[in-house]
Amino acid sequence: MPKNQPLVCVVVLNYNGRGHLEYCLPAIMATEYEHLVVLVVDNNSNDGSVEFVQKTFPSIQIIQAGSNL
Repeated sequence: MPKNQPLVCVVVLNYNGRGHLEYCLPAIMATEYEHLVVLVVDNNSNDGSVEFVQKTFPSIQIIQAGSNL
């Protein structure tokens, strides 16, 4: 791939969607695109979503909102 690829940011909005993250995030992370940033914006989930992402995908950045916005 060319070195001058643009940076791509994938933002996944989540609220108690751990079951969806288990399918969604592996698919996103399977990309071969090198200039990729993945963010999960979590709207105060209480289903273990944040812990799942932190444990399973430590390279994914998490933004924790204090409430379901």
